[in-house]
Amino acid sequence: MPAAGTGRAGTKRRRPSLGERLKAKLVPRGECLVWTGAQNGREYGQISLDGKKLLVHRVAWELRWGPIPPERQVDHVCHNTLCCNTDHLRLATAQENLRHKAGARKNNLSGLRGVSTLASGRFRAKVTFHGLAYGHSWDTAEEAAEEAALLRAAFYGDYAGGD
Repeated sequence: MPAAGTGRAGTKRRRPSLGERLKAKLVPRGECLVWTGAQNGREYGQISLDGKKLLVHRVAWELRWGPIPPERQVDHVCHNTLCCNTDHLRLATAQENLRHKAGARKNNLSGLRGVSTLASGRFRAKVTFHGLAYGHSWDTAEEAAEEAALLRAAFYGDYAGGD
């Protein structure tokens, strides 16, 4: 009879590596490799190692590229927080990562990123850069959204994010 915790008599079952465990829970969806395992409350994938919960996109980064510097975060270029495709990940400062979001905030009444509705019925484009707000008021939400997107591209470059 085999000993407890072993397969065949005299052989120990090898525990899968962190990389193997990660890979086992990834499925391709378009160009993304999407985590299908546990998630935290903010829709990021997580995996446990020695009782500590780790974010899977950070694990994927470190397995391919090495340690993440303390002053950096891993940003999803694809905006899919469950994606672990390392070609869709890049290092960013906290501010760059915040700038590179997609869509409007949940409390935005216009439904368009960087666009607010004014009491006059017009729409205001607003993008903040180095503590200063930029943008104008427009007759349509679409015009304001276009200006906001152009301002984000000019100020934030590759971290402008999506609409």
